[in-house]
Amino acid sequence: MDCGTTEWLTFLFLMAFYLSVEIYQVLRRKEGEIISFAGPDIPLGDLLGTRANVRMKDGEVVDAEMSGCTLCLGRFEVGDRVYVCKNRDKYVVSLPLFMKGRRKRSDFCKSSCRREQASIQGL
Repeated sequence: MDCGTTEWLTFLFLMAFYLSVEIYQVLRRKEGEIISFAGPDIPLGDLLGTRANVRMKDGEVVDAEMSGCTLCLGRFEVGDRVYVCKNRDKYVVSLPLFMKGRRKRSDFCKSSCRREQASIQGL
């Protein structure tokens, strides 16, 4: 095999792996709505990740982990619909391959500041 063939085979393998992971998540995910966040109490703690309480369609409330990358890329706020995947012993908020427009654009800092103000005011 020459170098070009090896590169194409590697590319095709990685694409097949990525698509298989996406298909696996689509088959196992459940839809819910974020009802609250419980992030770390340190400055810029949301970058490390946070936990979200999610109300599933059947009414069950689950505690789901959300990485900092997922939180920032998804620009999630309270009231947003999300997909949750169950791993071995925990729920994880997933960032789907194609995101639907949920609302108009928002700023990550604005949502973080609103949450801080709400927690300070006791809301």
